[in-house]
Amino acid sequence: MSGPNTHRITALLSRWESGDKPALDQLEPLVHEALLFTARRLLGNEWNKPTLEPAELVNEAWIKILEADSLVMASRGHFYNLAGRIMKRFLINRAVAKKAAKNHDWLGLGVVLVYPENLDEICGADGTILLELDQALDRFKLMDARKERIFNLYCFCGFQQDQIAELEHLSVTTVKRELRFTFAWLKSELDEGDSHAKN
Repeated sequence: MSGPNTHRITALLSRWESGDKPALDQLEPLVHEALLFTARRLLGNEWNKPTLEPAELVNEAWIKILEADSLVMASRGHFYNLAGRIMKRFLINRAVAKKAAKNHDWLGLGVVLVYPENLDEICGADGTILLELDQALDRFKLMDARKERIFNLYCFCGFQQDQIAELEHLSVTTVKRELRFTFAWLKSELDEGDSHAKN
């Protein structure tokens, strides 16, 4: 990641955290490129590595940002939340391109990103309804932004429940409860949509 982009990310993170919503529009493509850059670098170090954990990728990108500006540590939660949204978009975009998603190359780099197996309960084993999942998440966010954020951190950043609890300043018990509710709601929503489609 180039120095200027890294410093630009830290500046925009601070602005976004302070309530400057337009900063997000400038920040998103920079974080997108940072994640791709980090993936290429990780793959360059381990040529025979067939899979890449989302948490490994996101955390490594964050470490590089901290190396440029340790004062941005307070913006960690904002960075991870945005990274989760971008990681979801990687998956959705590849689903559109490939007509199936789970075991395809998310990043176009010849590597598979591995996400939690219980996402299969919602998407099915081949991930064919990821577009419907994305739309359902957009509706769910309007109902409960915190639960949607926790779901993204868990499924698309690949974070453990205790890591999410720390980021969101919640107990692990609360995170587990929020995830159970979100998975149940999404499964019900998508099952209902599938039933309507068949009728």
